[in-house]
Amino acid sequence: MSSQAVGTRRGFLKKTTAGVAGICCCAGFCGRAGAAVVGGKFQYEGYCGDYCGACPNMVASENAAKHTEIKCYGCKLPRPGGKKPGCQLRACAIRKGVPHCAACKDYPCAKLRAYHTGSKSKTDKNKPGYTWLAAYNLEKIKTAGLEKWLAEQRQRWSCPKCKTHFSWKDTTCPKCHEPILSADQEAEQLTQKKLPGM
Repeated sequence: MSSQAVGTRRGFLKKTTAGVAGICCCAGFCGRAGAAVVGGKFQYEGYCGDYCGACPNMVASENAAKHTEIKCYGCKLPRPGGKKPGCQLRACAIRKGVPHCAACKDYPCAKLRAYHTGSKSKTDKNKPGYTWLAAYNLEKIKTAGLEKWLAEQRQRWSCPKCKTHFSWKDTTCPKCHEPILSADQEAEQLTQKKLPGM
C-alpha cells in the first residue's frame, strides 16, 4: 500500500470519528464498550430536556468494559437488545415529529411539567429533584441551540478537579471525592427562577 493511500485512509478515519463521543474503531480492544454501540455513539439529549449523559445508567454504560454491561444508549435510542424506552413523553415527541419537547406547538404541556416537577430531592422530599433541571435545559436548547447546550452539559457534569463524569445521584466526585454541584443543589437554585407552567 502506498504512503499516499495510507495518508488518505488516516485522513478519512480522522474526519469520520473526530468529536464523536463514545466511538472508536478498535472493535472493543481499547476496553471501552462504547466501541460496540449501534450507530457508533451514545445519544446525550432526551426529548424532555434531560441530559442523558448525567443519567446513572448512561455513566455506567459509557464506562462499561464489555458490550453486555451497557444498560442504555440514551433516551432517543433503543435499549440493548432493541427494546424501546417506555416513556410517554418520548412516544409523544416521536409521534409529533419534534426533536425535543420545546419544539412542540403545545409546549409546555401539562404532562411535561408534571414530569419536570415530579422528582424530589434525595435529602429533602419537600424540595425538587433532578427532573427540575430538564425544564431549564429545554429553554437553554431553544435559545442557545443543541450543540452549545450539549457542550455546556458535558462540562457541567464533569468534576472540576479530575474531569471525571458524574451523575445526577452523585454528591461528590466518584473518583477523587471532590465536592461538586449536585443535581439537587442545582434544582433548588433554579426554583428561584420562574418558567411557564411551573
